[in-house]
Amino acid sequence: MNIALQTSENDFLLKVQRIASLRSPVVLTERIGGGGNNRIFKVQCGDGKCYCVKFYFFSLQDQRDRLGTEYGALKFIYEQGIHDVPQPVLIDRTQMMGIYEWIDGGKITPDSVTADDVGLAADFLGRLEALSRHPEAGQFNSASEGCFGAQDIIGHIEKKLQKFQSCPDTTVEFKRLKIYLKQDFLPLFKEVLAWGRGHFRDAGFDQGLGANLRTLSPSDFGFHNALREGGGRIKFLDFEYFGWDDPAKMIVDFTFHPAMNLNFELKQDFYKRILAVFKHDSSLTSRVACYYPLLGLKWCLILLNEFLKDDLKRRQFAMADIKDTVTIQQLQLKKAVDLLLQVKSSYKEFPYGT
Repeated sequence: MNIALQTSENDFLLKVQRIASLRSPVVLTERIGGGGNNRIFKVQCGDGKCYCVKFYFFSLQDQRDRLGTEYGALKFIYEQGIHDVPQPVLIDRTQMMGIYEWIDGGKITPDSVTADDVGLAADFLGRLEALSRHPEAGQFNSASEGCFGAQDIIGHIEKKLQKFQSCPDTTVEFKRLKIYLKQDFLPLFKEVLAWGRGHFRDAGFDQGLGANLRTLSPSDFGFHNALREGGGRIKFLDFEYFGWDDPAKMIVDFTFHPAMNLNFELKQDFYKRILAVFKHDSSLTSRVACYYPLLGLKWCLILLNEFLKDDLKRRQFAMADIKDTVTIQQLQLKKAVDLLLQVKSSYKEFPYGT
């Protein structure tokens, strides 16, 4: 379905044909939905070749270099012979735009994920772990909100809490948000901290994680950011938050991510497979157990991003058809309530351990 693009974007897309890699005129542009942070277009040229064109969100309040991070990560990964990601074609910082190989695949729904798929995901992370020892890996910064100790996660939670608590009680939804934070979230946060600080101290995790145990991570990794090609091959997408991280955080985030909603057995299988990848890391299982409740609490707050003005602007930039924010906020608050109950019932022991 063709769409009318904004004038500035349309003008630039027409210039795509002048790029050396695209020797044929652009004949079709199509807005692709589903992106949470950026505007994504499918561009088809006269020779039949298609490309993915992404315009990246940027604001004074959120100055993360999503474009540079993703393009640089994909370029590095692809050049090392790992072709389970889109090939980068062009970066243009003046337009906040990147052009990538078009992946002709379908979305992967939670009920379609198999044990083989989980194996492919663990294998991909294993190859990123191997790339972490590459001489050029030092060019990358920490992953977005990377974790190198318990205090990093606690700091992220406290910072996000301050943002929510400073929101005005202008609507019924915001009042319910404040009640949830005061009566439900904060008491459990304090309870987890009281439990966790002793565990962190005893295990030595109140200290920073050594560089030898860090890994390159997509950060927002999972089947929600992947496409299945016709032959069954999976291509992994979205590396805007790529960088160095604790593999323990990467593992726990995979199990919590609400966009995947995998069943218990698949999460358990992933954990078993990923431990084999990081078998050199003798403290990994202990870090996973310690970080599990804290990252669960952090995810409870991530689910509430639509209550924050700047985060809502980012969503609206990516998906112009967002109108009913009240319904979205109600839905996200319910998800946060449900996840908090899950964390409360299981935080003292990582549930997917074998």
